[in-house]
Amino acid sequence: MKILLAEDDVFTLTILQGYLEENGYDVVTVTNGGEALNKLENETGFDLILSDIFMPVVSGIMMGNLVRQFYFSTTPVILFSGTDNAAVRRAANLAGADGFLPKPISKDRLLKTISDIQNKGRRQASS
Repeated sequence: MKILLAEDDVFTLTILQGYLEENGYDVVTVTNGGEALNKLENETGFDLILSDIFMPVVSGIMMGNLVRQFYFSTTPVILFSGTDNAAVRRAANLAGADGFLPKPISKDRLLKTISDIQNKGRRQASS
């Protein structure tokens, strides 16, 4: 599975990339939403987009909206944030996110969320 990981904090980016690669995922990293959109336009085969909400250039919310409207409407998107409240979760939902993770993100919670989204996709494909 190929994952696009967008996070502007290098420490968090490194930790999440490690969690994912330890579990066999192919991870492409970027440090803002603009770079993420560029990758989506120029590189194929992403199975999942994992993005921070609050990033420079293009936010995760805006990127999620653009992905849903113009790019890869079926590619699952998981948004995460250090701010965990009803307004942020609602914004993630309205942006078309398939999942939301509050920071700090534990390895187990990250992997379970990805697995749940993969299983949901398989169930929908078989229906």
